[in-house]
Amino acid sequence: MPNISKAILGPTSNNPAVRQCCDAYLAMHRACLAAGEGNVFSELDAEKAFRAAMPPLSGYQNICNFVACTAHGISIGAINKVQANSFLASAQAALAILRSQPETQEKPKKKGNKFFVSSPIIQP
Repeated sequence: MPNISKAILGPTSNNPAVRQCCDAYLAMHRACLAAGEGNVFSELDAEKAFRAAMPPLSGYQNICNFVACTAHGISIGAINKVQANSFLASAQAALAILRSQPETQEKPKKKGNKFFVSSPIIQP
């Protein structure tokens, strides 16, 4: 049997999110084979584990990592064309929502104490 670890990890394993998905894939694949499942069922369960390990679509970096995991999953066969279209559309929607949200508001700066009067005092 060829070295599945090298084939699954590939050159993109330097991304921690992709690495996490690949590790989940490999761990499930090995566990299924050890439990006596055939190679086909081991791969199906491993593909599910890969997808389950993908980062949530919250926050810019997670969305970027989700897309990276999707791309890598496509390249190793853990994500099929239908799933890929759905995942990438979801990532696109999440990014659009993220961009449409207002910037986080800063706390208003205190301009003195509560007795401070900002209007000029008119003297006779």
